[in-house]
Amino acid sequence: MTIPTPPTNPHTLAPSPQETPVSKLLVVAAQEIGKDKPKDDGLVLRFTGGWVRDKLLGTQGMDIAGINSMSRHNFATQFWCISGQAWRNAASNVAV
Repeated sequence: MTIPTPPTNPHTLAPSPQETPVSKLLVVAAQEIGKDKPKDDGLVLRFTGGWVRDKLLGTQGMDIAGINSMSRHNFATQFWCISGQAWRNAASNVAV
């Protein structure tokens, strides 16, 4: 088995044009959901794991975020509950 050589030129990872509106919406939602938490126990949204792997491999995946203090399901539920009609309309207009 051949072990791949790490790249000598580090990659800069950034959301694609299709991912940018979704990532911005997730960041705003995380800020809103975590606003009442103590600063040292705040909600942290990370673009990690499968998303990073897919970017490094040059493929497009569906795994975009990790959350430090709750499940993705709980985050999505809270997002939907606090979002209001304006966020729902914005989310339905995001091309994925």
